Amino acid sequence: MKDTTLLFLLKEDQILLAMKKRGFGAGKWNGAGGKVEPDETVEAAAIRECQEEIGVTPQNLKLMGNLHFFDLPDVEHYCYIYTTTEWEGEPHETDEMRPRWFHTADIPYDAMWPDDRLWLPELLQGNMFKGRVVIANDSIREWRLESASAQDVGMHEDTISGLSHLVWQHLAERDWDNLSARSLAISLSLEANELLEHYQWQEEPIGSREEVAEELADILIYALEYAHVLNVDPAHIIRDKLAKMAVKYPAEQFKGRDAAYRRAQWLKAKTEHRQHKTGL
Repeated sequence: MKDTTLLFLLKEDQILLAMKKRGFGAGKWNGAGGKVEPDETVEAAAIRECQEEIGVTPQNLKLMGNLHFFDLPDVEHYCYIYTTTEWEGEPHETDEMRPRWFHTADIPYDAMWPDDRLWLPELLQGNMFKGRVVIANDSIREWRLESASAQDVGMHEDTISGLSHLVWQHLAERDWDNLSARSLAISLSLEANELLEHYQWQEEPIGSREEVAEELADILIYALEYAHVLNVDPAHIIRDKLAKMAVKYPAEQFKGRDAAYRRAQWLKAKTEHRQHKTGL
């Protein structure tokens, strides 16, 4: 799952929208914005995207909302929505977007994403918000919107995506962000072995719960770094793997069964899978 931004320039009773000329959302009016890169903050991404897409440098950004988007069947992202009344430069057309000022009473909702009419009025009234939107075939499947505080709309650091950004920001601040996939795979294995050391010769771990938790944290941090270097979304590959496992190990064959039966079914599934992979 990725993090994205939207930024709207405001002046008096007008809002700057821009027609997307290519890529995702082409043909729709929207704010400037895009994907947050691993080595930048969300606000830095909002500023960069504004510079690239409409040629201005926004200042004193105000975070107004956070929306969790699902664009079925396979797109999911958090969107952090900003406004500002201060910027350097004049908005102008680029290869990506064609900006235009609209009176707030004449917003072209019919040529925008269908959810915009749900939350953009809140933004224009100065209300902070958070919510969840599910879209399929350019239509809203379900939605939820509620008022929020500044803390509510900030980056969700307890999500996989938020933690990935925290980890990579930590590395970038120290120039440690040039590790190879091989180095990270080795480090991941070594940290896993350090966790095993706590269980050498006994069932209960040697050391405190906090010490074991630190070993686990090292493993998770390296796993997130490795996913970044491979350019894969941890949330996506976890969901994909769970879906495959659900087919390989159907719940009805294990739930409520005795241990011997569960083991037999597990061995059967493993054998069939291995035979399928080898073409036997």
